[in-house]
Amino acid sequence: MFRAPDAWILACAAALLAGCSPGGGRPAAVPDRAVNAQWRRAGDRAGPGQWDGADGTTSVRLPDGRIAWFFSDTYLGPVNADGSRTSARLVHNSVVVQGRDGFTTVSGDSPVNPPPGVPGWYWAGDGRVRNGRVVEFYHRLNGSGAAWDFTEQGVAVATFSLPGLRLESVRELPAGPVPPGRTPVMWGAALSDDGPWTYVYGYRGHLDRPGRPKWLYVARAPRGRLADPASWWYDTGPGWSADPARAAELPTRVDSGFGIARVGDRYALVTRRPSADLGDGDMVAYLAGSPAGPFRAADSAVVYRAPETASGWFVYQARVHPELSGRGRVVFSYNVNTSLVDRRCVPQNLRQASVYRPRFVSAPLGVFRRGYSAPPARPTSIAPGWYRAC
Repeated sequence: MFRAPDAWILACAAALLAGCSPGGGRPAAVPDRAVNAQWRRAGDRAGPGQWDGADGTTSVRLPDGRIAWFFSDTYLGPVNADGSRTSARLVHNSVVVQGRDGFTTVSGDSPVNPPPGVPGWYWAGDGRVRNGRVVEFYHRLNGSGAAWDFTEQGVAVATFSLPGLRLESVRELPAGPVPPGRTPVMWGAALSDDGPWTYVYGYRGHLDRPGRPKWLYVARAPRGRLADPASWWYDTGPGWSADPARAAELPTRVDSGFGIARVGDRYALVTRRPSADLGDGDMVAYLAGSPAGPFRAADSAVVYRAPETASGWFVYQARVHPELSGRGRVVFSYNVNTSLVDRRCVPQNLRQASVYRPRFVSAPLGVFRRGYSAPPARPTSIAPGWYRAC
């Protein structure tokens, strides 16, 4: 029987299970097979009105140990035996509860809608349990009706009762002054608890620049007052201010969804590397000594390279899941979508339900170091029978 060298064993132990491999000891993030299989089974076995695929994946640990999953655009099942969707029913957001008995799609007040008279729809941001309720951020978007044409319009905070996750309220936050050619600051894209504070991360999009780049904003709230922006303090660059108008646009470019992970005594902002066409599958971690950063490109790592982009699909919105992380690993997800069609112009998302589902990655702590570069993704190509246009 093969016995690994003692030195290699000791090195892995010293790295706190940082992902060593007998093939050379270099840490590497890998797909989380167990979690991906759970969601694959949930989608493939979906009944009427049940989740069978979505994007915008965020998670909240509930006091009783269950996990509430908040999604953006969601297909509702069932799925046929050949893997195709039985219908094209799509809602703009959904809530799924994971418990001992599996996954249950919350019905009733989900999806969450803007108040009467407010245009657009809501996509899910991040959330936390506070004061016996779930506080969840939602981003309001509106569009022209053309494919992929939508723009950020505002932010809302929704509260859900426990244990049943009944929607109690939806409240739009004041947008404040919005400069020409910009979006509002989209607060709640990510959250991070640290000491007495909950750090609230957002971004502002530049509509007047190619690719509509998004830049980071940071605020912090006392832990019990996350739903009360009047209690927030805003990062001004050199310090903090209670005036939201003084919030600084920080020199960190992010995707519309990202996450924060604690890695030893440092903090990692995990995001898909932004690009104009969603064609870049690299997942980047910006490292800093504080939850407020600064998160700089000079102190970053490419922690994973998503293979799906080579299949003609696109990836976006990396989100960290503390509920699944631990034991020397960080678990994050990213979303996958496609605009490919078959010969009859039927979208691949309807023919192959498995495409439009989150992918989960398990990343050892060893990849979160300055200058780390993940191994290349396995080369793939667009499968025969699929086309970029009719």
